[in-house]
Amino acid sequence: KGLLPIDPETKSVELDFATCTVCDADTTFFYRYFENLTWAFLTEDPKSRYCVCWQSPLFYNIGLDERYWFTRSMGIIRS
Repeated sequence: KGLLPIDPETKSVELDFATCTVCDADTTFFYRYFENLTWAFLTEDPKSRYCVCWQSPLFYNIGLDERYWFTRSMGIIRS
């Protein structure tokens, strides 16, 4: 069983009921991230909700004290 909404009769993906989001392998999600993502998507103006990049939050400073100097510097500058 996958995460995509598949119509059991046609065996095709129901794109009208799918939301695509992006993340990195080390992305940290708040435990209610997908609930909040759904709420933000559904409350967005229908004219623009499909023109928005629904990206997970970026956390550059996780474990910052354990990173190399250059990585720490870039993380601080970019945040």
